[in-house]
Amino acid sequence: MSEDSKREVGQVVSLAARWRKLEREAIDAANEMADPEAKRRMLFVAQSYRLIAERIELRAELLEALEEIKSGPGNDNGTPGKGTDKTDEAK
Repeated sequence: MSEDSKREVGQVVSLAARWRKLEREAIDAANEMADPEAKRRMLFVAQSYRLIAERIELRAELLEALEEIKSGPGNDNGTPGKGTDKTDEAK
């Protein structure tokens, strides 16, 4: 994996962790609330934060998978189909 890709995945993972932290804080705040309507709304916010974090985590997985495809076997330049495959040289 290239350094740029590692950095990008690291940033995405860090961003997801930040949203997870916000989710926990919203849940904690909801648990302190006496008003049922306010608590319901805060739990909705927490759920929204969780969904954002999940979406970001999915993006990190996709970035890693794309990088794996780019740097597949016999592919030293990141371009699919242009590696050291002998069939390409015969053409």
